[in-house]
Amino acid sequence: AYTLKAKALVWLDDSQSAIPVALKGYELNNNFAPLLAVLARAYTDIGRYQQGLDYGAAAVDADPKNVDAHRGYAIALILVGRRDEAIRELEDAININPNLAAPYFELAGQYKGANRLEDAIAAYEKVLTIQPRNTKALLRLCETYTQVGQNEQAEGFCDDALTIDP
Repeated sequence: AYTLKAKALVWLDDSQSAIPVALKGYELNNNFAPLLAVLARAYTDIGRYQQGLDYGAAAVDADPKNVDAHRGYAIALILVGRRDEAIRELEDAININPNLAAPYFELAGQYKGANRLEDAIAAYEKVLTIQPRNTKALLRLCETYTQVGQNEQAEGFCDDALTIDP
């Protein structure tokens, strides 16, 4: 319950309030990966990056098969500029559960930042296999295809996004 409440507060952009809630849960179980992942995200959100990194690493150590643990750690790594490590964590999250769209979005963003545009395109296209009407993925494909100079392909994705959500 503490994990869920803390996660909801993080989603509501109230990470400051999420931390004491999560710490109450931590007192009960300091090895619960989803709770550690929430703490990683919350501390990172408020600029306490080392604590975010520490809790993120602890989350992955507590349960290496937990998607949220890898994502929480990846987000902390992203915010401190450790892109290559974040990419590995996101790729691990995807390998654990390849049917979730969010890790593909995060991974695609990191690929774009590393100028790995073809990899970013593949990640956005994977989102569309999971959620065919995802306008955000369609728009990101439009942008990315434009970056690689494939304007006709880009236009098609822009048109599809507008058709779905004008």
